[in-house]
Amino acid sequence: MHIKTTLAALAFALATTASSTPQVAAQSYTATTATDLATVAPYQHLSDTSNAGMDSILFIYLRPNLDRYWGQTLGNMYTAPGWSWINRSGGTATACGNITLENAAKQAAFYCPRDKVLYFNADFLQYQERQFGFPGIATVIAHEYGHHIQNLEGWASVMTTQQEELQADRDAGAYLRWAGWTYTTNNGGIASWYTLSDVQGVAWAAGDYLYSDPDHHGTPSERSEAVTRGWNNGPGLSSAAI
Repeated sequence: MHIKTTLAALAFALATTASSTPQVAAQSYTATTATDLATVAPYQHLSDTSNAGMDSILFIYLRPNLDRYWGQTLGNMYTAPGWSWINRSGGTATACGNITLENAAKQAAFYCPRDKVLYFNADFLQYQERQFGFPGIATVIAHEYGHHIQNLEGWASVMTTQQEELQADRDAGAYLRWAGWTYTTNNGGIASWYTLSDVQGVAWAAGDYLYSDPDHHGTPSERSEAVTRGWNNGPGLSSAAI
């Protein structure tokens, strides 16, 4: 699902980002511990060294722990989504349609249910990090994982777009609470990296008032309330739980 409401922020990010066009190279991800219960899917990452810091955030901290959380939550029914960067020069092929050069800058982050792959614009994630720090990236990616869970459960066909988006926000809040309190690294826990207030701020900024737009995600207050429900009460593991 497209994060449409952040396109103004994305435009700013693109205007302030170097115009170089790294090439896309396929690599594979390896589970880091025996507690990674998910079936691990391949991902792509940009081969330029300037993206190394983002790769570290995504593939050392976020991806293993999102897969660990949902593997523990859903058990054997869980399979991990694929990951791909959106190529700045266009030509990103997805089962939901190819992303051309003209459209590449307009895509912030989305999940394609047909190929079960998450697609991310590196410039957008870098903007999120500049504006909100680690929670800005983590909330976006955890939200897209929520759409993958909806796809695995088969709920999308019985939910409106706004219901899907708010449930994905709730799932993001549930994961971020879990990660903040249970995950540790060699450098210590990450609970101090963010608070509920930080996550609420990211969700609030992503809200919109485009009520007549079929891609309306929710107002700032609705999105903030959804991540709060997930943080306090856990994920929405039914089509009615938003």
